[in-house]
Amino acid sequence: KTGEISAVKGNDLPVGKHEISVTAANGKTGGEVVAIFTLEVTENPYYFTYFSYRNNLGLTEEQTKGVSQFRVKNKTELAALTVNPTISDIASGTVITWKLDNFNKINSNNPKIHPGNTSIDENTGQLTFTESTWIEAGLAVGFITATSEDPDDPDNSFSVTTPIFIDCS
Repeated sequence: KTGEISAVKGNDLPVGKHEISVTAANGKTGGEVVAIFTLEVTENPYYFTYFSYRNNLGLTEEQTKGVSQFRVKNKTELAALTVNPTISDIASGTVITWKLDNFNKINSNNPKIHPGNTSIDENTGQLTFTESTWIEAGLAVGFITATSEDPDDPDNSFSVTTPIFIDCS
């Protein structure tokens, strides 16, 4: 009725140009008109599905299934650790806002503790740790959320959250 063409978010229409044939019929006169138009499907530059900070364990992405994990032996080594998202399917030039949910100690009587002053650069996703982030003989997990926002259409925006593990051993 309106002539508007839309698709469900997350559809699997292939990117490219597609010729579409449309038939319009007039029920009163029985006549038909066929029109052909070209529909161009483009990629959403804000769409992405993953990112990873990798690891310092000498493992490949395949071995870790993309999980970001780091092991440090002491407070000094932890304070020297700076990590960046290095693998992703984020389109080049897409502006991402990065957010860190506080690190929590795993297997603790108080799992909500925040072990220190870990910070994230909201523009680059770079994580920086301090000696006060150290937890004695513990494993901490933090969650990083990357968000791309389309200022013209919020439905085109995406957010992905992934965990990062720090083993203080």
